Amino acid sequence: MAGRLAFVPLVRHSTARTRVAGVLLLGSAGVLALALVPGPRVLLVALAVVAGAGRGLHTLLQASTVADRWGTRAFGRVNGVFSAPVTLAVALAPAGGVAVATAVGGFPAAFLVLGLATVLAALVGLAA
Repeated sequence: MAGRLAFVPLVRHSTARTRVAGVLLLGSAGVLALALVPGPRVLLVALAVVAGAGRGLHTLLQASTVADRWGTRAFGRVNGVFSAPVTLAVALAPAGGVAVATAVGGFPAAFLVLGLATVLAALVGLAA
């Protein structure tokens, strides 16, 4: 909910490219903080809210990015092509998260790896 409340002001004060990077960086900040901060529990809950806000913003970003970047002509077809890999990634994420945690020795390390991967994705989004 917190991320969704911030979306309209974000749209007013950013470009499509900077929105993508900003939303990815917010999500990565939440994930990286969860990797690096051991507690207290209240702080971990607050960090989970930040990570969740990033995810909520991502949902809205995904819905608006096609129109922002490619216009509304053939929106359904373009949005379907754009959404398919994102939907697949979201569906595989729980198993992928466990696989990464197993490969790197636990969930704190996995959060670190995944957070850094998201920072890289934000940088690619800015450059694209």
